[in-house]
Amino acid sequence: MDWKEKLKSRKFWTMAITVTTLLGASFGLSEAVVTQITTILTAGGIVMTWLNGQSKIDAAKEEKEEHIENTFNLNGMSKEDVAGLVKDWMEANENGSN
Repeated sequence: MDWKEKLKSRKFWTMAITVTTLLGASFGLSEAVVTQITTILTAGGIVMTWLNGQSKIDAAKEEKEEHIENTFNLNGMSKEDVAGLVKDWMEANENGSN
């Protein structure tokens, strides 16, 4: 079992909170103790879920940047080369329309 992946799962945290609440109640723990344990688990679940989501966002952003970089380099041209060509083209069209 991959615990790293499990700790990123909202379903896992929902199950852990539910089991903790039910076991706490069945063993006669006070409502305050059960609430405190549930609150701690909920906070942990929120943090792990946020970290997982943020890492996916960061990975997608990096993948997009790599795709853009690879697209510009497709014909051996840098971003600056492409920007220069676009600028030249725009100036030529601007001068041609006057």
